[in-house]
Amino acid sequence: MERGSQLRKTSKNASFICLQLSAMKDLWSAHIHMNHDRLWLRLHK
Repeated sequence: MERGSQLRKTSKNASFICLQLSAMKDLWSAHIHMNHDRLWLRLHK
């Protein structure tokens, strides 16, 4: 019984970490796109 709740807690943590990672990836790619657009604008004035 105890092992089951531990397993459930672990899987909940894993899904939370996956959510955090995907959110960070989205932020990072958005950040890169923003900087890329800014660079492009600066180069093509």
